[in-house]
Amino acid sequence: PALDDIRQVLGALELAPVFANIHAYQAAMESLFSLWEAPGVDATRHRRRVRRAMSMLRRFAVVFPFARTTYALYRGRYHFARGRTGRARRAWQRGLARSVETDQAWDEARLHRWLAETSAVGSRDREEHLENARSLFQRLGAAHELADLDRVEGA
Repeated sequence: PALDDIRQVLGALELAPVFANIHAYQAAMESLFSLWEAPGVDATRHRRRVRRAMSMLRRFAVVFPFARTTYALYRGRYHFARGRTGRARRAWQRGLARSVETDQAWDEARLHRWLAETSAVGSRDREEHLENARSLFQRLGAAHELADLDRVEGA
């Protein structure tokens, strides 16, 4: 059922790229990554779905440049899920620089969160990313993301 819903959303997004679709892309990407990362699933099939959605998001970001930070976030997650932490961090760093430049606090906070998770425990880099993510999530009133950040911090 959830996969059918995601297919419908992605199909609709392909037909009409409009500004507000970024939220649908984010929801679809989060759902697809959850499916891909779930234990006991056909990871290859879900990875292909993630790649297709990433391709759609990339095209969307060409038309709507504000979506480039979101694309960088999911590009990094794709690399990270495939065990390519260096590539993931480079994508997130590029996205972070753009999110700061374009004042996109939501993506900036999420990019800091992923950079913190992939930084060495106890490192200054990790502490700075955690601090920046926490400050932004608090300012945005993002309680769920703050709880997730507590999990990252405790890892």
